[in-house]
Amino acid sequence: MLLSETTWSELSRGAPITPQQSEAAIDTIFREQVLSSSSTSPQEKRILNVLADALQQNHHDSWFRDFLNAPSSSKANQFLGSAIRANHDGDVDGAVEQAQAAKNLYIRAGNTAGAARSQLEVIYAHRRHSHAAACVKEISNLKQRIEKHGYTNFRILADFESCNCQTMLGNFDLGWKFAQRTNSEADQGDYPSLKLRALTLLSAMDSAEGRFQAAFNGDAAGLERFWQGFYPAERGFQFYSDAALTAEQAGFWHLAAVLQGEALSMLAKTNRFDFQAMAHYHLAISLHRAGDPIQAQKQFGEAYTLFDRMQDASLRDFLRASSEIDLAEIEIEQEALISAQTNLERASTAVKDVNNFLVRLSYFNTLANFEHHRNRPAEEWTYLEKTLEVARKGFVNLDSIENRWEWYREVDRSYHRLIELELDVKHDPVQALADWEAYRAAEIAPFNLVPGNSRSRVRLVSRVAELNSVTLISFIVFPEKTVIWVADDRGTRTFAVPVDSETLKSEVEGFFRLCSDRNSPLEKVNRTGSRLYQRLFDPIEAALAPDRTLAIEADGVLSRIPWPALVAPNGDYLSQKYMTVNTPGLFFAAPERSLKSSAGPALVAYPGAVEYERKPYPPLPHAKEEADYVAGLFPGSTLLQEGRVASDELMRLIPQFSVFHFAGHAVSREHGGELLLPGNEVVSASAIRRLKLSSMNLVVLSACSTADADLDLTRSPNGLVQAFLAAGTDQVVASRWDTDSGASLSFMKEFYRSLHDTRNAVRAMKVSRDLMIQQETTAHPFYWSAFDLFETLNEVTH
Repeated sequence: MLLSETTWSELSRGAPITPQQSEAAIDTIFREQVLSSSSTSPQEKRILNVLADALQQNHHDSWFRDFLNAPSSSKANQFLGSAIRANHDGDVDGAVEQAQAAKNLYIRAGNTAGAARSQLEVIYAHRRHSHAAACVKEISNLKQRIEKHGYTNFRILADFESCNCQTMLGNFDLGWKFAQRTNSEADQGDYPSLKLRALTLLSAMDSAEGRFQAAFNGDAAGLERFWQGFYPAERGFQFYSDAALTAEQAGFWHLAAVLQGEALSMLAKTNRFDFQAMAHYHLAISLHRAGDPIQAQKQFGEAYTLFDRMQDASLRDFLRASSEIDLAEIEIEQEALISAQTNLERASTAVKDVNNFLVRLSYFNTLANFEHHRNRPAEEWTYLEKTLEVARKGFVNLDSIENRWEWYREVDRSYHRLIELELDVKHDPVQALADWEAYRAAEIAPFNLVPGNSRSRVRLVSRVAELNSVTLISFIVFPEKTVIWVADDRGTRTFAVPVDSETLKSEVEGFFRLCSDRNSPLEKVNRTGSRLYQRLFDPIEAALAPDRTLAIEADGVLSRIPWPALVAPNGDYLSQKYMTVNTPGLFFAAPERSLKSSAGPALVAYPGAVEYERKPYPPLPHAKEEADYVAGLFPGSTLLQEGRVASDELMRLIPQFSVFHFAGHAVSREHGGELLLPGNEVVSASAIRRLKLSSMNLVVLSACSTADADLDLTRSPNGLVQAFLAAGTDQVVASRWDTDSGASLSFMKEFYRSLHDTRNAVRAMKVSRDLMIQQETTAHPFYWSAFDLFETLNEVTH
């Protein structure tokens, strides 16, 4: 935004200016006056000092005053000005080179403020280039440089970029803390434009962690502030663009297209070709998904035109290749195979020049889809193998489990199709199951992600032969059918259920809603549960034995099913016929596992009343009684109550016990739950996963929606269940929905009473459910099927 004549006049007269004026003025004057001019007149020096005073008074910020008072370096100024322009134009490599040169010259001149300002450009460039580790290192150096200086603006921007770069590294808890710190620091420093940027950060974090409603609310609040003031157009673009990306994640494609159009309008009078190109590109994707391929192709064309004007060659090639591939996908869906082939041929050159897993994965996946539509299974298999080669490299190179989980989302379609071909064309169900198990454990052992891998087959046969008291039931959902493997020491059998995935998804979600609502008619719950039983268990009933535990390995939306509440033809619930557990798979193995005692002291946590994100949560009516009861059953137990339940203390103590019971509040979100503690603290999945729970036998999370997670409850690293299993816990009891406190107390008393007598958590779960089913007040599945048992099959003892 150009500096207004009013602000310049007020600075000339030495008149007070507002925080918004001083914030806007410093950016413009520093770029266009200080860095661009070889000399400064006495009048201009006086105005610059007035502005420095305004920054100190309005924002408690002394960086500009220190810059003006330090020895000057016209060469350093030129380098820094070039770095700022390079970052603005998307030339991130040039920005790093110029900013580093500026920093070195400022250091030699003794200009700490200038060196720090140059480092900010280096950090910004590293972040835009997704060089997260380099970004974090440079931020650390910057903070050391400005530690003893009152550089409020720099400190806020450092925390802003820390959030972005820590999130790239998979440190979401740390990223969230930096986002909150940026927001509070922008308030304290009274930087209105930085406040808007902080709000976009918080909304982006909400969106990334699945809190879509919170993300939309944050963007709406930010836009309201934006339109009430005078801010650069880029700030409005950021809110509209972030809201559009949130809509994409939520699958609201029409809304995403509208919001992306608004984002583009914010850039109409700017020369931000990189932002415009990406906005056109995302608009094209949204229009395509919304069912408007003609307008989508038009937007792809607009993006193409802008690609050629972008300075960042790697980003330009990435977007150009992605666009060709996406256009080919559109044409394949329209059965325009000749045009699709032309686009794929054009994309092939760009793909070779782009060192990006996602582009190569998308390219080979689209080629496989192309051959599928040409009914050439051999060629399709070849491209799927290439897809899996890229996928394997991705799993090996991605440095955090969260990033590998996001990678799962990208490769999922390809692997499902490969398994389907293995079943239908190669007719090898045992190898297909071996490959399926290897895929589900790819973040642990990515080198085994090779279709037709004989080592995986040998391992599968060996593991299945060990299942003498357990039967594995593994599901895989295809577009037009669901395949079920039933495997134990009696052999491996395969069953196909002819149901399309959308119908199955609708039935599963409907059943979940009915079970999780205590007011839903029991007759309707049972009728829906009976239909799902007929689909998923009638075909395999003859292969099951009532004296064996059913270890259910669900795929995708099927993990949402409260399996014990399915209704058999004779009217019994599945829970009354079988003992059941949920498992992430045969090949899932946490590191440093050890033999564990089935009994030992317990750590019991009762946080009491808590507050989270300014919302108070009163004490649960029966949680204190529940905590006292559990602690009394295990000799040597430690009971943490209310103010003693601090995050650091809990993380220190959990690894020392064989049983951990949590009786308190949790929050539910699309990407999993978090246990709430006093002092606005939480225990998150990422924090748990960093623990070494080699002594932990059982974790019981007696709180609301503690099993909630995206896509797959047992495998999603965003959920608490997988976090405890991955850290080394054998068994986890968690809730699928918000529970009733009184019913939870009854359930837990029965569960622990049986566990104390039998030392068998699976049997204890069945006993607790059976007793509650028999009581009229708790007969509804809402009360007894909320809590479920999740475990690995590495050391099953039933």
